[in-house]
Amino acid sequence: MHDGGGREIAFSLSHGGYVMVLDTDVVYSSLLRRFVDAYLHLCRSLSIQAIFCGSFPREQWIRAGGRRSLNTNEDVDLWLRIHRLGTMRWFPVPLGENVKEAFAWGKGDYLSSRYPWRERATRLIRREWDLLKTRPVQRTDLERLIRANTLDLGLGPPPGAWPQSRVQTSRSRHLIEFAREFKQVLNSR
Repeated sequence: MHDGGGREIAFSLSHGGYVMVLDTDVVYSSLLRRFVDAYLHLCRSLSIQAIFCGSFPREQWIRAGGRRSLNTNEDVDLWLRIHRLGTMRWFPVPLGENVKEAFAWGKGDYLSSRYPWRERATRLIRREWDLLKTRPVQRTDLERLIRANTLDLGLGPPPGAWPQSRVQTSRSRHLIEFAREFKQVLNSR
């Protein structure tokens, strides 16, 4: 099961008017509670993504089509569909600390030592499949989009830049990188 598919199952079993997406590899700070309170008080009609937490009105999640069964780009895929509705905003402030190894964040998830080598290989191959399925997502200038739609909730730390940048690479360069990454996984047995 991919992250997006699991989150969609959890959504289908929920009943509330709002959806909050949290990450299992993050230890949340007290800022999370302040974020939730500010969201419900100031901007409950919007979908808003902080670093490590997203809050979405249920009807916007449904109108956007929910999460697709992806392990890579599943967040951005949904954000862009909600952005087309005109209701997506970002709060680029970390609400906790990611305990996964820093090199395994984002598209490097397959590198995490919490997975045995076969799972790392499977995750790498799944990442490539998801990247093929989400090509339009990858062409989006996400940094510019987030910067133009940043919301300051006045919780103390000012919003900064989104922590992950997406660098466009040619198909041949991407294939070379994939071959190097696959070799790295095989050598980790």
